[in-house]
Amino acid sequence: NIGQLALSGRLIKTATAETRASEDGFVTPEVIDFYRPVAQGGTPLIITGNIYISRDGKSTPRQIGADDDDKVPGLTQLTTAVHAHGSKIFAQLNHCGRQVLPRSVGLSEAVSASAVTDLAAGTRPRALRKDEIDRIVRQYADAAERCCRAGFDGIQIHAAHGYLISQFLTPHTNRRTDEYGGSLERRATLLQEVVRAIKARVGSACPTTSSSNAPASAIGS
Repeated sequence: NIGQLALSGRLIKTATAETRASEDGFVTPEVIDFYRPVAQGGTPLIITGNIYISRDGKSTPRQIGADDDDKVPGLTQLTTAVHAHGSKIFAQLNHCGRQVLPRSVGLSEAVSASAVTDLAAGTRPRALRKDEIDRIVRQYADAAERCCRAGFDGIQIHAAHGYLISQFLTPHTNRRTDEYGGSLERRATLLQEVVRAIKARVGSACPTTSSSNAPASAIGS
């Protein structure tokens, strides 16, 4: 059981990027063809590859988006295809932060907790302002609501692997001196705000989990 959701077993297909959406983030037949065999095989729970919450949070070409209401019909087609074979499906929501080659996804810049260069990509991000952080929290909640309307059984917040929330959690990439930086508890503030905003928006209709290396004591409930 995950919250009020009962699964038929303990096997979970974890999130892996598909890069099979359209260039503007819509679910395509290729996406559905990728997940249908996983559901046909009897997998109790499927977690999607990371879905971007906003256009400036997109990390790769052909990534699925949940940034606008126009994405809901395609997302509904995906959940319908999975449910037809008895599987459950969670949407993994993400913002890439600095972990992106901006030009490859049509962005002019990258943002992060602090202006610390990503040595792998060579991307130097701009530190987010407080009002921008507030907007990102709302965008997570907006995206979660769209996914729940599309029939997803739950939400996973991607808070690992060097993406934006991970950048806030990690001291190397978070040099902030405000309420989002310093101790682990303060570095976990963004993750806590995202979790609370999503739960406030969708309630128990969609269980919410996070993929993170942070201790549970820092994340809260």
